[in-house]
Amino acid sequence: IPILMYHSIEKMPKSVLMRSMHVPPNRFNFQMWLLKILGYKGLSIKEIKPFLDGEKQGKVVGITFDDGYQNNLKNAAPILRKYGFSATCYIVSDCIGSFNSWDFDKGLPKLPLMDKSDIKKWLEYGMDIGAHSKSHIDLTQINKKDLIKEISSCKEDLEKLFNVEVTDFCYPYGRFNEFV
Repeated sequence: IPILMYHSIEKMPKSVLMRSMHVPPNRFNFQMWLLKILGYKGLSIKEIKPFLDGEKQGKVVGITFDDGYQNNLKNAAPILRKYGFSATCYIVSDCIGSFNSWDFDKGLPKLPLMDKSDIKKWLEYGMDIGAHSKSHIDLTQINKKDLIKEISSCKEDLEKLFNVEVTDFCYPYGRFNEFV
């Protein structure tokens, strides 16, 4: 079962570094439209789990967003709703309502992250959230005590703030090792 991972749904100038991390809304709409006409149903990770576990069958695809950019709510959520799809947004709990500070040293544009009311709206739209650590640190570079705090505290913070069960975790930078 394919899982599509996005970050920012925003049109960016050609000069922006790592521009491929930003999908223009019209291209995202085309991708969702194409999935729909091909007979796929876009689902959050929570909703796709029974398919991954072999409990259900069907033409499904998982849709996720890393980091919790505000443009996920503004640009992606209306498109997802238009096609009857859902998605999971992985939230950096200590950065809610802030910016993508982990990208500054790479020369990437400063983009707002969803605040509490944005995330509540995301959830009201039938979308889901997951944990993406407290601070978006490379988990392979920290000690065991900090690692446990980054992961478990993020989950606890999100569950407390939004009164939802957080069952999914996405590694910042996609990096992990045997210990992590």
